[in-house]
Amino acid sequence: MATSWSHIISFLDFCGTRRRGPRSYLKRVEQQASIVYLIDEYAQLNRKINDPRQGGSAGQVKKYLLEYFSTAHSVFLRADYASETGKPIHNPNLCLYGTTTPDDFWDSCSTMSAKDGYLPRLLAFTHQTKEFVAPIFDGLASTSEPPQSLIDACRAIMTPKGAGNVGAAMAWSGEQSFSAYVVPYGPGAKEAYENFYIEYARKAHNASPFRRAFLRRVNEHAIKIALVVAVGVDPENPVITLEILRLGQKIATLCVEYMMREAAGNLADNEAQRQFKMVKAMIDKAPEQRILRSAITKRVNGAFDGRPKR
Repeated sequence: MATSWSHIISFLDFCGTRRRGPRSYLKRVEQQASIVYLIDEYAQLNRKINDPRQGGSAGQVKKYLLEYFSTAHSVFLRADYASETGKPIHNPNLCLYGTTTPDDFWDSCSTMSAKDGYLPRLLAFTHQTKEFVAPIFDGLASTSEPPQSLIDACRAIMTPKGAGNVGAAMAWSGEQSFSAYVVPYGPGAKEAYENFYIEYARKAHNASPFRRAFLRRVNEHAIKIALVVAVGVDPENPVITLEILRLGQKIATLCVEYMMREAAGNLADNEAQRQFKMVKAMIDKAPEQRILRSAITKRVNGAFDGRPKR
């Protein structure tokens, strides 16, 4: 829906075009500290930045994405190059919104994607997320023709009005620091946030190293989702209510649980392990976990040779 009528609310002013390497991302973020890229077939980009054989610019994209994620509240210090001196980028807020198929996405990842913190920083929205998100859209008569009230609200968010407005922040150059408006909690929300934080800190502490990397990000994802919803509900005076916070926590929990489950079943350190997990997934998904060998051979379809090695 966003691509069909985003020009109505001037949203395209804050959308980036396809870039060529990490330095071009840096240049754009330096000019405009907040930017979003809408990427179709995200697995193509994901495959490049996760492939150690790529090297060069493609190999560095992940490095910059990880550093942006950790410095959004402060300053990203650029590296010096032969032709120019690196400049600090204040409050970088680069968002990649990508769509792809589950099979293609997981095929583009590696075990290192989980170990280096890249996958735990991503939120994967699947069809299972619908049960939590659907109530938000219950009042909409049509998704192809959004109501005027929604269009007006989006215009209000995107129009610069001075300190604290989202539009002003997004139009800000990365060469200057920005004092963000702190969205307050509603009654009971701060206590719920602290309890949720303690709960997942405990879960992360008791989890395996693999799961720990994901569980440590749940609370951060939850509060970011809640913040986005709060601004969408009331752009002028946003408040993170208990209801909004709970929604963010539910969505973040669902997304992270999906990530951990699918990563454990799809990521492999070598080709033999990948083949084993592929066949195991076929068996697990079969009724009563029973499947004929001929059916497995048909599904493998020559992807690898399953005959015993001598």
